[in-house]
Amino acid sequence: ERGHKVSVLIRGERSRAYPGLVTEAIRLGVVIVTKAAITSVHRDGRKILLTAADGRSFDCDHVLPAIGHRPRLPALDRSARLKMGHGLWLAGDVREPVCRQAAIAFGDGVRCAMLAWAGREPDARCMR
Repeated sequence: ERGHKVSVLIRGERSRAYPGLVTEAIRLGVVIVTKAAITSVHRDGRKILLTAADGRSFDCDHVLPAIGHRPRLPALDRSARLKMGHGLWLAGDVREPVCRQAAIAFGDGVRCAMLAWAGREPDARCMR
């Protein structure tokens, strides 16, 4: 609603999210990209470049991965690791292997997204 372009990259062939949420996201202008299994993340200047298994690439200002129950974090090269807390943050199960609950992951992701939107640096919990 504030003019930002938001994309949701989905590893599989379709979203498994609640259909009403998907419809509302699309109504708000969110781009849903399926079959986007991200295999690498690196920094390209001020942008973060995500590369998918099929060779597609996505350049981003901010990245917040939602990895799933069995974390499959793509390879983070040195340039990407330097973006940790400055546009690339981890949340949920990929960051916290002990407290693996959907509600915790959702809240963690929302907190980091709000900090990104506000232009604030996240605390260390978003960067582990």
